[in-house]
Amino acid sequence: MFRTSIQIRLLSLPLWAVIAGSLTGCWWDGDAKTGSAPTSPSTYSVGGTVSGLTQSGLVLSNGSDTLTVAANATSFVFAKSLAAQAAYTVAVSTQPTGATCTVSNGSGTIAAAAVTNVQVTCTPTLHQVGGTLSGLTVLGLVLANGSDTVGPAANATTFVFPTKVASASTYSVSVSTALTRLAQQRMPPPSLCRPPSPRGRRTTSPCRPSQSG
Repeated sequence: MFRTSIQIRLLSLPLWAVIAGSLTGCWWDGDAKTGSAPTSPSTYSVGGTVSGLTQSGLVLSNGSDTLTVAANATSFVFAKSLAAQAAYTVAVSTQPTGATCTVSNGSGTIAAAAVTNVQVTCTPTLHQVGGTLSGLTVLGLVLANGSDTVGPAANATTFVFPTKVASASTYSVSVSTALTRLAQQRMPPPSLCRPPSPRGRRTTSPCRPSQSG
């Protein structure tokens, strides 16, 4: 009886070892019984191209995901990727300094591929160049800003150039045509009148302009 009990205990030890060894390296994934680890679904990036961006400050958004785009950048990609069939909407969250940016092809659904056709187009903000005048009583003054010119009217107190200038651009206003020279050219020549007759009667002849040279 004692020998039989010893033999049962000795046989039970390798039996448990076999059972434990067969479970080693196996995964339990609920109902699945394939024995392999679960895989994550594929995700795809959202991005596109940028044109006309010369200033800093542009911030794009795709839902809660935001992206700051550097000056002179020509492309962008959001850090957060999306799964297939997920919706995306790219918008301008913050405009850059001195420019206005718009988005085209900015919304859609992920079609099991990276989105690369979002387009961001930026145009500079334009500003008028002008100022004030004082003491202008005659015509003829011409101001210039590069090739752009303006001729204020007599008695004008302000002026504005017709062509606007982009943000961060330089300007230089100068007098293109001097007023003093034009004023002299527009002054009537001095007139000469015949002297009174020797008998003291005033001549009836009209005054006539003097002849130069």
